[in-house]
Amino acid sequence: MKPSEQENRLARAGAELDAMMRLFDTDRESDSREESPDAAYEARKRRDVAELVFRIEALRRRRRRLHRLVASACGVAACVAIWLALPSDGGKTADSIDRYEVPVLIVDNNAPIALTPGPGSTADPSREIAQAGTAETSREPETSGTATNGSPDEAAPEPSLHRILVPAGQTYALQLPDGSRVVMNAESSVSYTVPFAVSLRELTLQGEAYFEIAPSEIPFEVVAGTARIRVYGTRFNVKESAQRGNVTAVLAEGSIGMRLPDGRELRMEPDQLVSFDMTSGDVSMQQVDSETYLAWTNDRFKYTDAALGEVLDDLTRWYGVKLVCPDAGETRLTLDVSRRTSLESLLADLELLVGKKIVTEKRLPMKK
Repeated sequence: MKPSEQENRLARAGAELDAMMRLFDTDRESDSREESPDAAYEARKRRDVAELVFRIEALRRRRRRLHRLVASACGVAACVAIWLALPSDGGKTADSIDRYEVPVLIVDNNAPIALTPGPGSTADPSREIAQAGTAETSREPETSGTATNGSPDEAAPEPSLHRILVPAGQTYALQLPDGSRVVMNAESSVSYTVPFAVSLRELTLQGEAYFEIAPSEIPFEVVAGTARIRVYGTRFNVKESAQRGNVTAVLAEGSIGMRLPDGRELRMEPDQLVSFDMTSGDVSMQQVDSETYLAWTNDRFKYTDAALGEVLDDLTRWYGVKLVCPDAGETRLTLDVSRRTSLESLLADLELLVGKKIVTEKRLPMKK
């Protein structure tokens, strides 16, 4: 039954109940005023009143039942609205970023939860879990990176794997269990356990994210490809590109170190960039303006003497359109433009800037 039909039935039942109550009140007033000596008449009146009471109680039960049905229908409608935000898989697994049109949270093997923070806000995924009514609702949100809350003898909660995926054209800011803040770029994903392990706060990144790490005696590491970023300070950016086979880290404040598969660690100072080629094993370090590499967190594309291919990769991730320049070669460019610029306008300006044709190879799913 549709909610509108249920509401109409509820209204009719309410009107009928009100009419019955008025009739009942009239009968009671009449009984109090009249003193009939006819015993049969009195018995009939008592039967009529008893029947009225029975019918009134039945109508009350019916109205309460219809109230519950309408509430249930509204709940189903809300669930359907969330489900519609998660498109059909089209043969893709739950971990495929381009399967979704909104950021989602996947806890262990549970169904994806649509994430909907307000503009500029930092979301706490634990709240999203509680609102979605998953098995996680019984778990108190963690406020630190330790594995226990309360006394040392208290049993540690069973850790669960949290995975957050952000599709093309969007960013997502979240707060980790230890209070650290992470801003994820488009077509990126992170995974981490809740709670963190007692000896190490570890997060795995695919794509790009900006980090502000909360101080703690427990070490924090970002796993990106075959490299690890060991955190000794606060603000930095990490970009892992499986397509290009490299990992870059840029430090804005504090201190971090990039640990390579061979055991080496390159300690970084603010305004330094380290780039690691996962195929060849080559690594390089250079001085940069870190704010240029963090411009995307302020909704801007900003590049200084950047390779055209790298710029097109970023545009592909943001606009959800595969962009290629067949004769890009060693073309480099400097650019500073809002990420809210239309793709058509930006491509026209880029082609004028570099003097080369940029083509669209494949359309990717993106938010309407």
